[in-house]
Amino acid sequence: MISISIPQSKAIADLNTLNFNGYWRNRLVVSNSADVTRMDFDFESTIFRNWQSQSHRRYPDGYIQFNNGKKFDRYRQTISGVPKFLFDYDEARVYWEVSRERKRLFDALNTLHDGDLRAMAELLVQLVTPTAVLRDLRGGRARVEAEVASYLPALGMSQLRELTAAVIVIPGCQILSVAA
Repeated sequence: MISISIPQSKAIADLNTLNFNGYWRNRLVVSNSADVTRMDFDFESTIFRNWQSQSHRRYPDGYIQFNNGKKFDRYRQTISGVPKFLFDYDEARVYWEVSRERKRLFDALNTLHDGDLRAMAELLVQLVTPTAVLRDLRGGRARVEAEVASYLPALGMSQLRELTAAVIVIPGCQILSVAA
């Protein structure tokens, strides 16, 4: 049996050793957690500028400004006072894409009616474990969404994309798109 391991990406600790600047357009993923596997990402962006010596009152060690306008305080390692962690995009790409696809799926689930949501949950359960039966979901919409969230880690990227495509509502229509 072949074992495949995904290399564990670590948050960038020393911002001085790396060549971060607007010229190279370094692509980073900003996370709320130092553990990339938690997939608690804030956004992905490229560096607009890395000013290490500007505005010493507000930014004692300078700041990194992203293309979306947000500034990362190099000294405190925060954005707007909230602690953040930077990851190289190439190292965190798998986790970033899975996280983004899960978010798209949950956004699509919010547009579904209760009956459609329950049917999608049954489809998900059958996709993950064909012999399993969906638990009694009398708790309402929140209970169904929690059940869906519990099965999502078992899905691969292609399954997530197919499932998201199956539930996305076409704007202006009542027809659901079907994954081919």
